[in-house]
Amino acid sequence: MVKPQTIKVVLTIALSHAWFMHQLDVNNAFLQGNKSQFMEQFMAKLSTSFSLKYQGFPHYILGIELIQVKGDLFPTQHGYIRDILYRYNMSRAKPNSTPLCTTTPLKLLDGSAPADAKMFRGIIEAL
Repeated sequence: MVKPQTIKVVLTIALSHAWFMHQLDVNNAFLQGNKSQFMEQFMAKLSTSFSLKYQGFPHYILGIELIQVKGDLFPTQHGYIRDILYRYNMSRAKPNSTPLCTTTPLKLLDGSAPADAKMFRGIIEAL
């Protein structure tokens, strides 16, 4: 898995050099580069051996959504977060700065049903 910081570094380098970014889907492998004559030749040669689909500017890579505004690039994970919230039926949850009551002491056995450990682990792993 590629770390988000690595993606930010690569995108920063591309922006600092004013490279045009394009995304190709080559049997689930993504390639980025500027669409110069070299890139066009590379894509033509690659398409003779692989199923190639040109996808234009990369809008969503490895869980990170890229929003381009006036030459600036804004990486965000809003889409990924929304997917997690929908998957666990939490999309209608209201934001709360502190999700627990700060005055009530926590008890191991408080009479409520135990939490679904598998679902809890799934939420934590998704983060």
